[in-house]
Amino acid sequence: GGHGAAAVEAPATESFVAEGRTGPMFDTYLLLANPNPAPTTVTLRYLRPTGPVITEEITLAPQSRKTRYLDEFPGLEDTDVSASITATLPIVVERAMYWPGNFHQWEEAHASAGVTSTGTLWGLAEGEHGGGRAFETYILVANPSDADASVKLTLLRAAGLPPLVLTKTVPRNSRLTVSSWEFPLASGEKFGALVESTNEVPIVVERSLYWNGGGVPWGGGSNETGIKLR
Repeated sequence: GGHGAAAVEAPATESFVAEGRTGPMFDTYLLLANPNPAPTTVTLRYLRPTGPVITEEITLAPQSRKTRYLDEFPGLEDTDVSASITATLPIVVERAMYWPGNFHQWEEAHASAGVTSTGTLWGLAEGEHGGGRAFETYILVANPSDADASVKLTLLRAAGLPPLVLTKTVPRNSRLTVSSWEFPLASGEKFGALVESTNEVPIVVERSLYWNGGGVPWGGGSNETGIKLR
């Protein structure tokens, strides 16, 4: 298994990662690169579905890279997790996930670069549910704000079918996972999505997609960040 992620246009002092899962199925890594000729202090805030924010502060040496293996971090051993990252100098952030199990069992992976700003309306073009390869799509929503976000998810369907709408609350400083199984989709349907914070609390959105590949459950997978529309 392998993955690829697009390079970022420029380093930033603020980055956000909506996707992340630790535990027996997934290994999740945050990858931090400091291209500057001086050290930078990085503050990482880990957002979970419930519970307080977990925070750590690290120093990145000049022109160096550091890896954070989240499965080993106290409080993150088996959970969905998003991250809000700030740095005193501009850095580059990516997140990579591998599965299933530990290093010797990995069969697949996906990765994405961190996004550098929050927004109140995000678009996703790819999504699929069911079918011969048992596709499962997950929309990941991170709310790094100090206020609850009221979120409306609208699935844009093929073949002229009407959109499907689901509303959720994403509590302050938390992460929400929404599965395609929560919508009344027919097996094999393909869709895009709009994710809107209707009360204007800024959020971050990603999409992960898994399917049975090579005769292995979840033998295939991909991830992409949402496109910020507002």
